[in-house]
Parts: sequence; structure tokens; C-alpha cells
Amino acid sequence: MPCVTTTITSAFHVVLLFWKDAGQKGNNMQSAQNPSRTYIPSDEEQIAIEKLRKSAAEFEDDLYCRGISAGVRYVLAVADYGHLRRLERWYDSNTDGDRTIRRIVRVMTGGDGSHREVEEVIRQSGDPDIDEKIWVSGFVDGAVKKFNELKNEL
Repeated sequence: MPCVTTTITSAFHVVLLFWKDAGQKGNNMQSAQNPSRTYIPSDEEQIAIEKLRKSAAEFEDDLYCRGISAGVRYVLAVADYGHLRRLERWYDSNTDGDRTIRRIVRVMTGGDGSHREVEEVIRQSGDPDIDEKIWVSGFVDGAVKKFNELKNEL
């Protein structure tokens, strides 16, 4: 299954912050002192920006795919119906964009007191990027999709 994300603007934002931190504030972006002055990157910098955009997209695709894989593994190994049903309902109605592991775990457990145990099980995936929102989005997407496939067999 292909894993594709389209969020590459964050890499450009990182580049702008780097330039700002490098002490080139007036030359590289609109500044508070002179809002009309903007930076035009050199050819070398433009190449670096393109590399960062590509690298960011690949990184985020990888995060998302690893999250999907972890979500599927969770469903197959340890999830229970109540937790997954709550996650599915939240997934279908969620518009606030709050996709953190803690938020997802609390949605899944519904206040049944098992949130610490569920979070620990998810964290046992050993993924170093488990707290990244893109990873969590992949986890939720993978878990809900696999749950829906299995639910039809109940």
C-alpha cells in the first residue's frame, strides 16, 4: 500500500528559521524592521531548499508508513473491540487535528482506566518518532482501516 504525504512546507519553514538564526534576518525574509525586503536565494541555496523539500517529504512519508504499520500490528496483536470502536468513531468525526499519542490513547480507552497500559503497548513498537503527529496519523489510519476490514467478519 503506498504511503504518501504532501506536507513539505515544513522543510521550507525550517530553512527560513535557519537563515534567521544565522543572523541574516534582513536579507532572507521579511523582517519587522523592513517588511518589503525579502530574500532571494542564490542558486546554491535554491538547490539546498529543493533537497530539503524532497528530504522532508521522504521523511514524512516514512513516518506515516511506519505509523500505519504499527497501527495494523496493534489491531492484530492486542487491541480490543471497545478501544477500536471508540477510535473509529473519533476518527470519523475528528476535525480538531489533535493527533498525539496521549490523545489517541484517551479516546481509545474512553476513561476506562487503562490508558497508561495502552500507551505503553503502543510505545513498545520502539519507534523513535512515535510522538510525531504524522506517525500518529499513520497509526490511526492503519488501525482504523484494519479494524474495519476485520469488523466485517464479526
